[in-house]
Amino acid sequence: MTTFLFNFKKEFAPRVESGEKCQTIRRNRKDGRRPVPGDIAKCYTGLRTRAARLLRAAPVVECRSVRMHIDDRVIVVDGWALGVNDAIAFANADGFGTMSEMLLWFRNQYQTDCFEGFCARWEIK
Repeated sequence: MTTFLFNFKKEFAPRVESGEKCQTIRRNRKDGRRPVPGDIAKCYTGLRTRAARLLRAAPVVECRSVRMHIDDRVIVVDGWALGVNDAIAFANADGFGTMSEMLLWFRNQYQTDCFEGFCARWEIK
């Protein structure tokens, strides 16, 4: 069992802490490592600063590949394009109000029209 540290921007911290945000979407790591079920996700804000605060520690229940084609408004999870309702639920689980809000955030954050990475989901108790 491994512990994965995830740092969240201040805008997401309340949603992680409350359990509204139960997953995180990240770029693929250079070393290729990803969490696996049973690993522990330690979710922080302000990591590596004096203001660091642990928001939640929870077991990872799944980790899936994610590709977002932002201009086409398509989200692909483990090779399957999500339908509209599933895409909205996916965006909501990641702490966004709408799929459009999530896609715009990823475009602005990563300066790309095609994001590739993984989605780690943890258990909320």
